[in-house]
Amino acid sequence: MSKLKIQHMQANLRRDTDSVGKMDPYVVIQCGPDKRTTQVHTDGGKHPQWHDCFTIAGSDDTITFTVYDEDVGTDDIVGSGVVYTSAVRSTGGMSDWITIYHEGKEAGEVYVDISLVVDDTAVLTTVYPSAMPTYAPAPAPMYAAAPAYAPAPTYMPAPTYMPAPTYAPAPGYAPAPGYTYVAAPAPAPVVYSTAPPGYVQTSPGVYSLPTGTAPAYYYPPGPQ
Repeated sequence: MSKLKIQHMQANLRRDTDSVGKMDPYVVIQCGPDKRTTQVHTDGGKHPQWHDCFTIAGSDDTITFTVYDEDVGTDDIVGSGVVYTSAVRSTGGMSDWITIYHEGKEAGEVYVDISLVVDDTAVLTTVYPSAMPTYAPAPAPMYAAAPAYAPAPTYMPAPTYMPAPTYAPAPGYAPAPGYTYVAAPAPAPVVYSTAPPGYVQTSPGVYSLPTGTAPAYYYPPGPQ
C-alpha cells in the first residue's frame, strides 16, 4: 500500500481562543498509530502557515487534522477535520481546503496537500501557493450616469445704438423792450349847478357831505 505525503498546510480560522494577542497555532495529524505534529506558528493568529512535510503509512480509513493554540499550561483546541484515505488513493491525491469544527460549529478551514508515495517517491507532485487563496475583488458599485442637460441657449448680442445727435444751442432772443407808463390825468372835478341832496357847498362849484354823514348814491349819477 502506498504511503501518503502531507505538506503545504495553512489555515483560515474563524474561532479565536485568545482574548488578548494572537494565537500560536499548530496542527496534530493522526492516522491510526501514526501521529505527527507541526511546528508552532508563533503569533500566526487566524491565518497560520506550516511548512512541515510528513510521510505516513495511511493504514487507517481517516486522517484527522486538529488545530491547537499553544498556551501556558493546557493548549486550547481550535477545531478538527477529517480526510478519508480511500478518497485520497482513488483520486491519486488531493489538494483542497477541509472544514474543521469545534463542538458542532465551524471553526475554520485547513488547506492540505496529500500525495501518494511509492518507494519514497511522490506519484503526484503539484506545486501550490503557500499564501492564502486570492479571491476576486468586490465589484465596484455602479452609479447611475448623470443626466444629460440641453446646452444653454445662444442669445443674440445686444443691439448697438447710434449716439444721440448734437443739437445747436437755442437762439438767443432780444430782451423785452422796456415800457414807460404815463399816469392818467386826474379827471376834472364835476361842477354841479346846485348841491346834491345832503351835500353842502365848500367852495364855488364844489360840494361835500357834512362830517359823519354817509353818502347817498343815485343812479344815474349826477344831480338829482
